Amino acid sequence: MLSIENILIFCLACVLAASIGTSNISVAMSPSYSARVMRRKYLIILGSAAIFLGAYFLGSNVLKTISKGIVFEGTFDTKINAFTFYINSILFLILANSLHVPISTTEIVVLSVVGIGIYEKTLNTEKFLQIVLWWIATPFVIFVIAYLFEKLIYLKIVDLLSKIRENTKIVFTIKTFTVGMGIYFSFSAGTNNAANSFGIVSAYKIAGMKESLFFAGLFMALGGLIFSKNIIKTVGTKVTNLGLLRAAFLQFVEGTFLIIASILGIPVSVNQTITSGMMGIEFARKGKKAIENKFIITIILFWTIVPILSVLTSLSIRKIFENFKSFFM
Repeated sequence: MLSIENILIFCLACVLAASIGTSNISVAMSPSYSARVMRRKYLIILGSAAIFLGAYFLGSNVLKTISKGIVFEGTFDTKINAFTFYINSILFLILANSLHVPISTTEIVVLSVVGIGIYEKTLNTEKFLQIVLWWIATPFVIFVIAYLFEKLIYLKIVDLLSKIRENTKIVFTIKTFTVGMGIYFSFSAGTNNAANSFGIVSAYKIAGMKESLFFAGLFMALGGLIFSKNIIKTVGTKVTNLGLLRAAFLQFVEGTFLIIASILGIPVSVNQTITSGMMGIEFARKGKKAIENKFIITIILFWTIVPILSVLTSLSIRKIFENFKSFFM
């Protein structure tokens, strides 16, 4: 029989999964919605199905990393560490939503685990440094790819399409490609982000790996189905500013990076990959003037400060809970 503590941890994981799913599906399917390729409810259903399949069938390697790769196995056998993780992660999610800044859920989750690992002296330093290297390299590489696409390729494609825009088959192909990239990106987000919510559920042995992946994918999909309806409009206006082709191209590149990382068991940030691509386009279009964008400066500032804060708050919460250890027994 499940204890009250286990049920609470499971519920916190479900809330986290639903929140992540809503965000991922809104971003993934908004270009198709903005182009009126398909009715909104069908796009959300497709995105939700894709994110579930990605989580369930290709989420296991990242789940292993979160549950017993960053810290040595057994660290999350105690309630006190599981509650520290979820409280710290949810606090930063509330902060991100309040400030409307794309703070990385993945970094918050991983660094919450790191803080606990430092406290318990169970941190796997080699694995953590490998993850950090990906965190540094991925945004940079995607930024460069987006920049080069805008500078060297985009206008040539637009010029070509302008000559054949009367061809209905070409128009249909572009629209189909856009929807396909939305589904592809939803799938890739599921492969990497399922562990963010249910990695500790698996580590704490409330559920096995397959069960954890199933529920992670399910609640990510449910979050998208229930809450994406209105959010997709807001996200759509931002993504549409990129143009349909740019958005679809970035989704393909970013989705591919996410799937590669998932196969290797590396948790990477969906928000950072998306934002880095957009910044690459912005710099290619505006040059140095893009630096004047206060929102870009805010993003870079938060990307620098939040990781440090996440570790410190995780350590602090764990130390505070130590004084109430009897409550967790």
